[in-house]
Amino acid sequence: NELLVLNKQKKDLYDAIDPNGILKVDLVLLKKAADIIRKPKSPLKTAEIDAAETYGGGIFKAIDNAIEAQAKGDRSSYKDLIDLRANVNDSIGQAYKNNSTGAAKNLEKIRSTIDQYTENLASFNQGQKIVPEGFASIPSGSAEAALKANDFYKNIYAPKFKEGLGGKWAD
Repeated sequence: NELLVLNKQKKDLYDAIDPNGILKVDLVLLKKAADIIRKPKSPLKTAEIDAAETYGGGIFKAIDNAIEAQAKGDRSSYKDLIDLRANVNDSIGQAYKNNSTGAAKNLEKIRSTIDQYTENLASFNQGQKIVPEGFASIPSGSAEAALKANDFYKNIYAPKFKEGLGGKWAD
């Protein structure tokens, strides 16, 4: 029950960042991460890339489609990015479940890049009016909502979740 309550709080906080889907993102950071994963620097990495494609094929396709749409002027919203993050989490879980650690670690790079968008947004200093990397403009309140969501995630949700993984909640 405690985990369900924390999940709801976390979801509500992240939903508050872009409740109407108007916070537009520039997907260059995400494209760079996907390209690094899909273009191995050595033949030994090819098997990891194939595994990442097996578990994250839909994710890579979604990224490619969004990049293509962005090139035509149709930017994705932050909300779309967070929805993609949920899919990435599912794929990481499947990869670990099937002992495909290499694929999971590569997909974690995609997740951490999505998290970087939130970090960039949370660090936005409105006084400087410098739009953080990955964004076109910042609607009022989005940066503050990102700061609150990140704070909750790092200081309340993640420690409780890790504690739960240790079996304390199960007891």
